[in-house]
Amino acid sequence: MDIDGFRPVPPRTEGPSERARWVAQCAALPSTELRKIAVRDHGLDPQLAGHHAFPHLHFRGWALPHLWLWGGVNATRARYLAIPKAGSTSVRMVMSSEYGYRGKSGRPWTPASSAGMWHDDGSHQLTEAQRLWFGWTLVADPVSHFIGGWAQASGDHAVGLSCTGVSSFLDMLQREAKLPNSTALANTTHLRHNVHLAPQLHIIRSALAQFDDSPQQTALSFVAKLSNVSTEWGLLRSAMEAVGARGISGQLPRVDNSNTSKCRAGMGVHGSAQTFPSASLRILCAYLLEDFVCLDFPFPDACLSHKS
Repeated sequence: MDIDGFRPVPPRTEGPSERARWVAQCAALPSTELRKIAVRDHGLDPQLAGHHAFPHLHFRGWALPHLWLWGGVNATRARYLAIPKAGSTSVRMVMSSEYGYRGKSGRPWTPASSAGMWHDDGSHQLTEAQRLWFGWTLVADPVSHFIGGWAQASGDHAVGLSCTGVSSFLDMLQREAKLPNSTALANTTHLRHNVHLAPQLHIIRSALAQFDDSPQQTALSFVAKLSNVSTEWGLLRSAMEAVGARGISGQLPRVDNSNTSKCRAGMGVHGSAQTFPSASLRILCAYLLEDFVCLDFPFPDACLSHKS
């Protein structure tokens, strides 16, 4: 279980700053090591960790490969990594309220805006000065993230997903994960994977890779959990101001989407983490194993080993 004599042990993170350091360390580990950590330190059922690695899935959408957002003046000195279905719409709203504009163009943004709402004002590339800025993001519980992502992606008629089709998607994941060297998902479903279905670590890894050539710089200094936002949002302002960035004083608003709410109802038992079937949870635990381990979320009870 060691890598060159190093045995990584997931910390019981004390806050967003410590979590950010663990995320960077964890994301650099190979999937084989992450599976061992899931079993050894998180209690995951070894049968789930023994699944073959999922084939590379093709995702498309506004937040890929990764998207940084910031206030329109350099005085903000902070950049936000947007992760869909992890509070990103709420963050964009509070940034608009706090700074009056966002992104590189400096144009006003309102929720009613439709054209160029995210693409034009964010950037994959960072200047040398922006690489030194305070980087932060919000992450969500993997199961809740998947449910919200499916409900959102199902509103995208271009990819052919339906609110009631989640069972078929999970069955496909389970079937392909049991086949060694399977390329079926990668070859046949590249148009079916909306960005809202992408594992959160998929986006985070892309952002971290941008800093591979500059280990002295930090991609993310603060990783807050959406489930802890009532306490960690206040810590964000203090952390930003401690490094000379302009803190966000406004509260994170709650945004309800009527379309996704209707889709959740159509998803039946899959529309809520409380009613998600155990068999389906086990498929998600295998698919999102790296999100659970690297983002420091506990696996659902249905996924744990219950050996006495």
